[in-house]
Amino acid sequence: MKIYEFFKISFLSKIFNLTLIKYFLVGLFNTAVSFGIFSLLYFLGLHYFIVSMVNMVIGVGISYYNHRRFTFSIKGDFLEKFTPIALAYYLATNILLYCGDIMGFNIYITYLFILLPVSVINYFVLKIYVFK
Repeated sequence: MKIYEFFKISFLSKIFNLTLIKYFLVGLFNTAVSFGIFSLLYFLGLHYFIVSMVNMVIGVGISYYNHRRFTFSIKGDFLEKFTPIALAYYLATNILLYCGDIMGFNIYITYLFILLPVSVINYFVLKIYVFK
């Protein structure tokens, strides 16, 4: 029995939305990779603007592929909708990182605090706009 079939017949399907659970798992993986790359490159001395750009390229690849195939189980090309959203998040993240930096906050902690609201907003944007 596949996990999806088990989920559908179990009581869990009445409590939890499977798409939301899959989004959380993909997001957890993407966040771990993103924070790891961010931390390593920033530690090595790269400026957070550059680190954030590298992160965006890698994160878009991981996120797009996994959300399209796993979370929303949709075939097709949605990259033209996905890319502008990723660029908007990139700009917002860098503005917030800059604000945190000039206010003297730890850049690693600032980045972690940015990730949570962006992830929540991203779920709804992907579900309603990108992968509808």
